[in-house]
Amino acid sequence: MKTTQQNSGIWGSSTTTAWQEYIIFSVSPGNEKRLAETLEQFQIGHKTLVGSYKGEQEPAWIVNVNNFPQIKNLNLVSDQESILKLGKAGRGARLATLQFLDDKTADIDLGRLVVVTEKTAKAQDAWTFDPSTEIYWIAK
Repeated sequence: MKTTQQNSGIWGSSTTTAWQEYIIFSVSPGNEKRLAETLEQFQIGHKTLVGSYKGEQEPAWIVNVNNFPQIKNLNLVSDQESILKLGKAGRGARLATLQFLDDKTADIDLGRLVVVTEKTAKAQDAWTFDPSTEIYWIAK
């Protein structure tokens, strides 16, 4: 595991990305190809991640919050219950908020997104792994 602390979260710590918000999401089963085509067509910057919730791992993606409506409007996340919104980092760890896609359920503040070891991450109900940096993240 790489041990570099990146306070601004998964997207990195450069000045421009630190002050932006992001969404981590999964797509409905079978929609990975449509998502890839959408990301390419609209030239949406993204990273591919691995997410886990209650022992179930699935591919996940992170995009700028401003690009998420295009993905949602194409019904690529229609079978998903929620997404993870990462707030602006500023000079600390990003706030993590669970947002439900039904627009009826209140958002849940999960704390801040922090770097942890693989062992610590896998002992939690939910974690995110960034294969490009080999870093695990949890909200706490």
